[in-house]
Amino acid sequence: SAAWGDFHQMVESLPEKEKTIVDLLWYQGLKQPEAASLLGVDVKTVKRRWRDAKVRLADALDARLVDDQC
Repeated sequence: SAAWGDFHQMVESLPEKEKTIVDLLWYQGLKQPEAASLLGVDVKTVKRRWRDAKVRLADALDARLVDDQC
């Protein structure tokens, strides 16, 4: 659907480190410790990047919904 296409475009527009986390956790289904090991970073770093990506995506989706209603 168009909404999924928009979501994928939003993911593509994320900063590289956040986009990588979304790819590993969301698209590839890795667990946070697996992603941390793969990237050579601490699990806390993965958690922070995942949170930041989700906030950024939620803000973008909220803005899109407001734009669609106006």
